[in-house]
Amino acid sequence: MKNLEVILQEIEVLRCIYPEEIQETYEEENHYIITFNDEVKNIVIRFTISENYPDEENTLTVIITQRYNRRKEFENKALNTFKESLGEVCIYKILEEIRSSFELEDEQSLQKKDGDDNIIENDDEEEYADQGSYENENSLDIIHGPLTTEMKSSFQSHLAEVHSMDDVYSFRRIVLSNKKVSHSHQNILFSDCYLFETAIDRKSYS
Repeated sequence: MKNLEVILQEIEVLRCIYPEEIQETYEEENHYIITFNDEVKNIVIRFTISENYPDEENTLTVIITQRYNRRKEFENKALNTFKESLGEVCIYKILEEIRSSFELEDEQSLQKKDGDDNIIENDDEEEYADQGSYENENSLDIIHGPLTTEMKSSFQSHLAEVHSMDDVYSFRRIVLSNKKVSHSHQNILFSDCYLFETAIDRKSYS
């Protein structure tokens, strides 16, 4: 088999990098089969290496046997990487590209799930809708702070002077009437009440 030494060296390197994930390597009719199995992330990839790899096209086959969502897309991307790397061993590069793609997909799915959960939670704001009075809503002077962005997250503060729990509930209703606010990942409400006593008052009581 041509380039046998190159193929065996690459397999040995892969075994060193992924000692637990590289589960099968065997020769079959002038082909070498490598199975990569990441049980934690549920990624199984089978590589079939043919004669004249990595010097000629169609000498490497990549099949993803788990994680069927977007499987063909990632397989085609892997073959494009192989074509761009003709003459050089590239299974490690392909493996890392596929793993990164799945990790990004998992992260996006998790963010979407968190967002959906948050929307459901905010839809439950009905429990606050009937609390407090609507009479003072127009009298609340709400200050909307500037929108600031850090990394991929955006933050905005909203401030109002309140004198009762009715005002707190009114403030909450007004701010959450903005869908961008009500559908945000985390909304934090802080309210506090102080009993102010002037120096004259204290003197009159003394």
